[in-house]
Amino acid sequence: MPEPHDAKPRYITGLDGLRAIALLAVIAYHLNLSFASGGFLGVEIFFVLSGYLVTHLLLIQREQRTSIHLKNFWMRRLRRLLPALLLMLIGTIVYMTFTAGDRIATFRGDVISALFYANNWYLLFHHVSYFESFANPSPFLHLWSLAVEGQFYVLWPLLVMLGLRFTPKRWQFAAWTFGLAVISALLMAWLYDPAADPSRVYYGTDTRVFALLIGALIAIIQPQRTSSSTPPRFKLGIHLVGMVGLLILCYLMGTIDEYSEFLYRGGFVLLSIGTAMLIVAIVQPGSFFNRMLSFKPLQWIGLRSYGIYLWHYPIIVLTTPLVNTDGFSWIRALLQVAASLLLAELSWRYIETPIRKGQLSGFFKPITKLKWDARRLTLQQWMSVGCTALVISIFCYGMIANKPLASAHHTSLLEGTADPKQSAESTADQNLPASRQHPDLDSSSSSSSEQGTSEGQEGASTGQDYASPVSTLPSAKPQPPNPSGGKSEAASQAQEGGSVNKEANKEGRAQPDSAGEDADEAATASSSLKGPSGWNITAVGDSVMLDTSPYLEKLLPGITVDAEIGRQMSSAREVLQDYKESGKLGNGVIIALGTNGAFNSKQFRAMLDALGEREIILVNTRVPRNWEDRVNDTLDEIAEEKSNVTLVDWYAASANHDSYFSPDGVHLEAEGAKAYAELVAGCIKSLSS
Repeated sequence: MPEPHDAKPRYITGLDGLRAIALLAVIAYHLNLSFASGGFLGVEIFFVLSGYLVTHLLLIQREQRTSIHLKNFWMRRLRRLLPALLLMLIGTIVYMTFTAGDRIATFRGDVISALFYANNWYLLFHHVSYFESFANPSPFLHLWSLAVEGQFYVLWPLLVMLGLRFTPKRWQFAAWTFGLAVISALLMAWLYDPAADPSRVYYGTDTRVFALLIGALIAIIQPQRTSSSTPPRFKLGIHLVGMVGLLILCYLMGTIDEYSEFLYRGGFVLLSIGTAMLIVAIVQPGSFFNRMLSFKPLQWIGLRSYGIYLWHYPIIVLTTPLVNTDGFSWIRALLQVAASLLLAELSWRYIETPIRKGQLSGFFKPITKLKWDARRLTLQQWMSVGCTALVISIFCYGMIANKPLASAHHTSLLEGTADPKQSAESTADQNLPASRQHPDLDSSSSSSSEQGTSEGQEGASTGQDYASPVSTLPSAKPQPPNPSGGKSEAASQAQEGGSVNKEANKEGRAQPDSAGEDADEAATASSSLKGPSGWNITAVGDSVMLDTSPYLEKLLPGITVDAEIGRQMSSAREVLQDYKESGKLGNGVIIALGTNGAFNSKQFRAMLDALGEREIILVNTRVPRNWEDRVNDTLDEIAEEKSNVTLVDWYAASANHDSYFSPDGVHLEAEGAKAYAELVAGCIKSLSS
């Protein structure tokens, strides 16, 4: 998280430029821009910068005063960080009081934990995923990084005092700091579970502090006061170090995503080292990198980066429709960025700068006196008192009066946290929320798949109340059913809606021939639907397929549906391998994954090759996340490459159909679940003809 700058004996404008670039990357990530899959790594750059600058200040203070004045240090941090944070929290709650009051109670804990710099642990204890908060996302989710830095500001000065006392030589203190960084990095690698949501290691102070410590290490071994008469060869070496660091940053931020195993087992460390290398080059007197990053617009953004960071995320969350099948809007994105810049400028000019310079104390002095004469107050002071009282009253009303919104906000999608041996059987209709049930899918309908769910897992229609958080754990993969029950019944006719013609489509996309029918007509028409001769069908998917499973079972009798909340594409290989080894994998395989993240295309191709000559149907995704395009493009490419692979284009079929989706923009209402199932069933019809 970016931090306001302090006046230094030697102020280095290039660091503002680096801070600005990191901030722009984070904003691009939060806007879900497809090219910014690694934009979240900008936070790591903030951490390294903060560790460097804070440690530099502490060391300078000790050299000048022979000691570190902890109270002064902590008060300076609070004076620079807390006012802007309070302004953003109050402003956001006041805005929501008038526009989305029923959502405020859901976020009370976020606000309170942010004020105490404990937001990251609050999110962890309540199982809130940073990457998969689909339904009713919190506008304060980004404050976890402020908490990590706040905890560092409290503990690190104490450790510096102890370290310098018992290790008076700099190299000894540097070695001690390096050891702490190694422990933190190893802890991240050890705790990371590739099969689970990475939020534990992403949020944890213990697993992220190595970035701050790497920045601190640079401050210890590379003081800013390097002589300007540095030998040319040394300067050239420093510039080469900076270039390597810049290339590391560009490569990782342009290629990596939040679910990459490498990221948590070396990637974050590599990015931190690259950032440190770039900082070393920037602080070198006469540095080319310092001049390059001192570009005026970057410097302007860097100086205000703290306020921009605070404001951009609530603006994006509160002004972006969750259900948006019309595609990305550049106009909306530009307006969101402009609003963030405007509010940050107002905060910088009228709150942060005056407080930093002590200008507000004189303004409020006559107001805060125990005994004061109202006649001595100016009109401006009266207006300030009145407006402040009004805003605080609205804030308090919003925080206290509103009831929790019945939604699945903060519902955990931390896949892999359940015991993989656990499972729960239930009929599909009983597991569907009422809003997703269809009268034709009555409880008497047979189910050929064993599915496990728990209440509160189905997106915004579940009625889960965040006021009483429940850890929702994904159910385990069901036992493969008997293959004798997996074959479809023969028929000469199939439903009209959702049929595909792969040969007519060069891209291998499945296109609907006509609009979908009513569910009862579709069920009747497909009750005798058959696939290619001798087929039985196995479908593997995530929570979106879980929404559609009752309809798929009606339209494709005998289908085996293995769907699980939060399932990643990486786990599909093991699921399919289990079915194959048990002899229960169908001749036709439907794979509908990608909702929860991108995947390794090489590994996915290997998985498909292992399925042999089976007919494979891939269903692409519609998810308001920046991996949507990558997932769909990869599925397109694979469908073109392989003759036995057909792509069902759910993304195109659901365009301009907001009514298909629940409030999280991903999971399906009854209408959408029916349309999805009809599209897939139409593909089976096309392949059977």
